[in-house]
Amino acid sequence: MPNKTILVIEDMNSQRFIYKFNFKKMGFNVMGAETGEIALILAETHNPDLIISDVMLPRINGFEVCRQLKANEKTKNIPIIFVTAKSQKEDIIEGINAGGTHYIVKPFDFNELISKIYEIIGKPEETV
Repeated sequence: MPNKTILVIEDMNSQRFIYKFNFKKMGFNVMGAETGEIALILAETHNPDLIISDVMLPRINGFEVCRQLKANEKTKNIPIIFVTAKSQKEDIIEGINAGGTHYIVKPFDFNELISKIYEIIGKPEETV
């Protein structure tokens, strides 16, 4: 069975690279999108097992991306973890109301994110 796929939505190239590098090293398949528009296309065509999304994105913010994914029959069941610097209570509530599964505030402990990933989609398959 192929490994689980994570779609990372992050407009900062360096941050997106760090996520992709670490998730690949752990054994996940990883796709990256720097805008919400690209993310919507990738999610619909590749149906990832999980989405990690920033909130502050150019043009379409992460909350709106989440709402559009949840309104689409093909993508409505994909879990979404927001990882963002937006730390106000109202932001967290909006993220969960938009359909987010979890909301993690930057800066964060990477192990916290990993534990949420494992909780939602499990660990990658072991290669023999």
